[in-house]
Amino acid sequence: MTQTCITGTGIVSCFGVGADVIASELSKGHSNEKQLSAFKLQDSEYYLVNEIDRSDLDQGYAGEIQLFINVIKQALEQANVKLPLTDCGLIIGTSGFMFAAESEFRLHEHSGNKTAAAGYDGLIINPVVNYFGIGGPVFSVHTACASSANAIILAHEMIARGETRRVIVVGAEGLSAVALSGFQSLMLLDKKGCRPFDNDRSGLQIGEAYGAIIIEAKNNNTENESRALTILGGENLCDTHHVTSASPDGIMMQQVIQQALKTADIKPADINFIKAHGTGSPDNDTAEAAALNSVFGQAMPPITVLKRYFGHTLGACGVVETIGLFACLQAGFLPATAGFKNSDPALKISPLTKSIEATSGYFLSNYFGFGGNYAALVMHYRHETP
Repeated sequence: MTQTCITGTGIVSCFGVGADVIASELSKGHSNEKQLSAFKLQDSEYYLVNEIDRSDLDQGYAGEIQLFINVIKQALEQANVKLPLTDCGLIIGTSGFMFAAESEFRLHEHSGNKTAAAGYDGLIINPVVNYFGIGGPVFSVHTACASSANAIILAHEMIARGETRRVIVVGAEGLSAVALSGFQSLMLLDKKGCRPFDNDRSGLQIGEAYGAIIIEAKNNNTENESRALTILGGENLCDTHHVTSASPDGIMMQQVIQQALKTADIKPADINFIKAHGTGSPDNDTAEAAALNSVFGQAMPPITVLKRYFGHTLGACGVVETIGLFACLQAGFLPATAGFKNSDPALKISPLTKSIEATSGYFLSNYFGFGGNYAALVMHYRHETP
């Protein structure tokens, strides 16, 4: 069984630039949501979001390219990988580049030009490929909220097949007026913020973030291996129950978790903790709780959820939440679940309300998105005692 490692990370989130600040804020239980200010929408009281600071960025596509370059540079520096990247692939995971097209349109609109070029992936990805001299395969993955988690699985499998030496996986998501308005029209936004698995949960809290990880074959970068996350495997599948709602019995989520464990050659009893998807929506949390109870039963490992900290970063959450969790583990703790206070007896799930000490072991990471796009990853973390 081929194993791969995450040897470098880079991120721009609502907490700022880099992963160290994330660990510091999550250790204190701080979330960073606020009322939407990036642009104006009606019923603004419903839009509690996690925004990044764009004050030093260009507007439109240029600003998006700057963010991609920023996070990739951080990851390459941490992994001690030099340019050009002739033996490196690039995979982008995002729900789509609607947010970039909207930013470009607002730039043109403010300048008095009411027209703007239609957005497509290459407008952002091609300049990034050229900047870093990336010579390996280049893909973009658009599978709703599982996008960058699926990108991680794809990168892991490409390296296992010997198709490239290393892969940069970028999870990217900016705030979109279309997406926010769409979620509000479906009554899926909680104006009090995300409350994952809570008895009083009533919807999502949307966020934006950009993250990059370097994935390499295990033993390829021995300098960083002692502090790397090992990827053992993952699985994805599609639940055709409903275009915007999970099957409440969680059967398809259960299957993707079981298949991920099988791919990683891990049993449920081997899992030390779970990073749940935990969107805070009534249906999704009900389905995920049912799936976790079916797989783990009475031997449920500790569960944490990160959605309140970053907001639901949609297609970026696979990479963003992996980076955030990795930062906390390296700092020595597994974070509490912000937004969770009151257990829902019907769910039989109680995520952590206090941080606990990080230990070496296997963990499961879930990503369950719109359209039934489900992904689960199994990783191993080795805790190094100072």
